[in-house]
Amino acid sequence: VYVKDVTEEVVADAGQLNRLIHEGFAQRTTSATAMNDASSRSHCVFTICLHYQDTADSSRNTISKLHLVDLAGSEKSGSDERKQAKEN
Repeated sequence: VYVKDVTEEVVADAGQLNRLIHEGFAQRTTSATAMNDASSRSHCVFTICLHYQDTADSSRNTISKLHLVDLAGSEKSGSDERKQAKEN
């Protein structure tokens, strides 16, 4: 599967990971809706791969993956959105 503009970065500490997450969120597209001033218009997936390397016993090496998924805003558009805006 090809994903346009996907990147892979190696980090050594939580600060570097936090910086990458903030950079990723800054690149997301947002748009105002009647229900949300900054609704996300794009999906976002972060896959964090953790590699624990036991230098004394290589049989104890562990690799784990954590997938963080944030889907684009799901506010309804059209007449439903106008109806909800009027109710508020």
